[in-house]
Amino acid sequence: MNNFNLIDQPWIPIRWLNSATDNPTLVSLHDAFTRAHEIADLDCLPHERIALTRLLVCIAHAALGIPEDAEDWLDIDFGHDLQSTAPSYLQREDIHPHFNLLGDGPRFLQSRAKFSSTDVGYPLSKISFHLSSGNNPKLLDHWGEDPRPWTEPSAALTLLCLQNFFVGGSMASKVKGNGPALKSLQMILLGENLAQTILKNCLDSETLRSSGNGLGSPSWEGQADTQLLSRLSPTPCDLWLTDDLSRILIEQGTQQPECPAYRDPYATIEPIKDKDDRLLRAKPGQGIWRDLHLLTNLNKAQGQNAALNLQAFNERKEIGENTPLWVGELIKAKDAKIEDATESTFTVPHKLFSDEGRHLYASGIEHCDAISKKLYGAIKFYGTTLSQEKPPIAEGQKHYWHTLDQEHRKLIAMSATPENYLTQIGSEHADDPWTLSVRQAARQAYDAVCPRTTPRQIQAYTAGIKPLLRALFPKEKPPKGAKPQSTQANLNL
Repeated sequence: MNNFNLIDQPWIPIRWLNSATDNPTLVSLHDAFTRAHEIADLDCLPHERIALTRLLVCIAHAALGIPEDAEDWLDIDFGHDLQSTAPSYLQREDIHPHFNLLGDGPRFLQSRAKFSSTDVGYPLSKISFHLSSGNNPKLLDHWGEDPRPWTEPSAALTLLCLQNFFVGGSMASKVKGNGPALKSLQMILLGENLAQTILKNCLDSETLRSSGNGLGSPSWEGQADTQLLSRLSPTPCDLWLTDDLSRILIEQGTQQPECPAYRDPYATIEPIKDKDDRLLRAKPGQGIWRDLHLLTNLNKAQGQNAALNLQAFNERKEIGENTPLWVGELIKAKDAKIEDATESTFTVPHKLFSDEGRHLYASGIEHCDAISKKLYGAIKFYGTTLSQEKPPIAEGQKHYWHTLDQEHRKLIAMSATPENYLTQIGSEHADDPWTLSVRQAARQAYDAVCPRTTPRQIQAYTAGIKPLLRALFPKEKPPKGAKPQSTQANLNL
């Protein structure tokens, strides 16, 4: 039986910097480090990117150690020998066997201690979040009850993702706790190549201690703990793959504490007024860009809520004119099922990490949220006037936000030069790109779902749009004692 060692065998999907056709689409852990400067990026699904990045950072820290602080990072040139030190670490006699996917000896993120020969387990497809299995249908997957053919690379990646995102439920109701990467938006700093991406997401001791945690040891070096490296190589489940890759056995593993007991290094804290802070999460059906000002909060006076990797990156003075960020999450529903996966990539200007840039960005989000509520009321009033049982509110909201999803880069660009926009977004005299985009999106959404071809429809359209226009084109209150001037909105009927 082939043990399929993950250090030597290709299983990590990547994209190369050059376009040469002889470069493989899968690489081993050894090649992922030795050729890291030639690899552009990982090439995988959102949850796979999170799990793989956490593993690569874990190996980097295990091989290189951890700098004491930002100055120490620069003094020792942390990571200059990543391409040689990490592969040497992986080839150590006490490390290499622990990356076998199969075999009778130690296995990668697996343990057989709690299983007997009579245990049946579950089909391997049942732990793959994007595949259908049993009563878990998928839109793009229609495989029946017949066993699926599995390859070692896909089985290894599926196993790694399960340990990072274990969600429990009927499959393993006896296992308590979730995977450490679950229930939070995960931020990954992107570099020009895979080597830079790995190093940008490494931490220093000072930043790590600020969250009340230590480095610890990877799970393959001994007994798993609840510190950083064990969370990056998690074993919330004791797993064992059958030799034919058809089934997997599951038992209780090392339960990892969750927020607020432990703060995940790639998660952002979302401050809630008069409540305990919580991890920022993706909202189904809502673009991640609407929370970008929370993701970039590096203000110590406000609790420095940004992810720890971004804090450490900032302390090293490496934030440049533009910083590429990847943000994504595997979204868990309330019934212990995976609901969706979401991801976004941003090129964040330097000023968006400052109070001025974030304030402008936040005011832009507040404005489009306020207009969304006015659009809701306008469409509802239109429907009520026509005695509609169900006004097309949902359709209008979808149209509005879909338009702004395509325009949100204008708001990011504005935050790069907040000093150029002295007039408040959405105010009477505002003519900035974001105010104009919000006005256009609201009018187009209202027009799309509120037809005006009959006299009754025209009457309802006019009645509904008046409050919307007053919100889109507000008038400043005149000084006390001044006589109001009569104005009439242009309805563009």
